[in-house]
Amino acid sequence: MLGLIVYHNEKIIEQWNLTGQNAPATSHLIDDYDQDGVKEIFIFTVHKDSVFLNCVDAINRKIEFQHKLICKAIKDPGGEYDLVILPCACADANGDGFKEVFFSIRSNFATYPRNMFAYNPRKDSVLISPESCSLILEPEMTDIDGDSVPEFMARLTHATGNCELNRKYSDQFCWLMVFTPEMKFKFPPVSFNAYPSVTKFIPIKTGTSYHILIMHVYQGQENHPSFLALFDATGKPIRKKNIDDPESWVYSALFTNDDEFENIFILKTDGCVLSVDSMLQLKYKTRI
Repeated sequence: MLGLIVYHNEKIIEQWNLTGQNAPATSHLIDDYDQDGVKEIFIFTVHKDSVFLNCVDAINRKIEFQHKLICKAIKDPGGEYDLVILPCACADANGDGFKEVFFSIRSNFATYPRNMFAYNPRKDSVLISPESCSLILEPEMTDIDGDSVPEFMARLTHATGNCELNRKYSDQFCWLMVFTPEMKFKFPPVSFNAYPSVTKFIPIKTGTSYHILIMHVYQGQENHPSFLALFDATGKPIRKKNIDDPESWVYSALFTNDDEFENIFILKTDGCVLSVDSMLQLKYKTRI
């Protein structure tokens, strides 16, 4: 059993015992899924060969739901679960007054699970993205086309080379993948050569146009370019600019304050801060 204890002012509100053990996760997810003014705590657990989702309303001292099956779990040769859960968001994407829970799960060496998920508490249903060997890291809810319907995408992915080339969306490549609330592809995924590499994505807006800015850094010894690229909201390439000296870009951060091109920056590994414009021109800003 997993013991969940909630404190207020160093006093115990209540304790709940959940079946299984705590699932490895990058963070906890707390949100008001039923929109009654009280936030609930979402807890992922693993038990035997499966991942489960639980929800506790600590303020009203009750379990909203527990032990809801999400997917199978794989153990590594050492007996540890080979997965990490990456919470994304809670959102009422279908307009029924109740928020769905969106998250991704990645494995390290196992080829499953590597998916985006949506759990609908009201319908007690789980939606799973198409079969894929791509790692969906740093999942983010966004609106890439301005239609007020959320999409879901990774801000980061790696080509780690753990899957064969013939596997669907093999991790011999990095992939641009955008998912609808139904966990279907918004457009056919786009691949970027090659293993080993890292690709970072950021949705941006220019006036009334929506784009995805991509920073792809190849880390191997073959002749594959590293580059910045701009794609439109349907997954079509607009322009591309190769990057010199890719070694200094491997751990660079791509970030923005307001998703407008005037405020998009790259923090390079050496501390150099660059701005990026809509033509993918780089301008030195400062060094930290």
